Amino acid sequence: MTKIEDKNGLLEVKVRVPSYGGNGSYGFSKDSLREHFEKMGLDDKKIYTFLMTVVNPEVRHYVDSRASEDPDVCNGFTADVSDLYLAALTHLTANRLGKNNYLTYPLIENDGVHNLERHHDQPAWPVIHVIKGAENVGPFRDLVGRLKGDEAYNFIKRREAPQNYRMREVNLVRESNLDPLQFMDREAVLDGATLKTALTVLCQFTYSFRSYGNVIND
Repeated sequence: MTKIEDKNGLLEVKVRVPSYGGNGSYGFSKDSLREHFEKMGLDDKKIYTFLMTVVNPEVRHYVDSRASEDPDVCNGFTADVSDLYLAALTHLTANRLGKNNYLTYPLIENDGVHNLERHHDQPAWPVIHVIKGAENVGPFRDLVGRLKGDEAYNFIKRREAPQNYRMREVNLVRESNLDPLQFMDREAVLDGATLKTALTVLCQFTYSFRSYGNVIND
């Protein structure tokens, strides 16, 4: 049985999956991005601003150059280092704007890639930030500019303790006095009703089957 209904402008689909007694099971799921937006809360009267950031190429060059000069100094500006500044931004934003007014996700998603084998150029890959409420856009931009400050640094320092695996790189970023992240020119602004329509037509549901154990193909 399939049920399709409009829930305040967002199309909702429910499918009853059949039971399976063999070597697998059926499933039905919605797009993960749509789930994130639903948790964030979709309000027709709110404005949703989509901004994009990348690691500042100047600060990346500064850290990578030091690593090239002396590998004992640091490992360079890796994806792990960019993760720390994105985590700091999420922390600052949650405290200033509230968790339900902010959503972030990468433009390029890793799938099945071990953390130590991520692409060397991942710091240059864009990250998308969604700010709910036009009044929160300015404060969010200010927070990105404050990532080189004490509050972000202390958050990262607490997060890295006690191993401090990436503090050498973080200290070099602090030494450079450069912004860790910078905004890209591209942005989008949608009202809540338009965003609901976009999610309805762009985010798919998935009907799936997963097998267990060995599969024999005749």
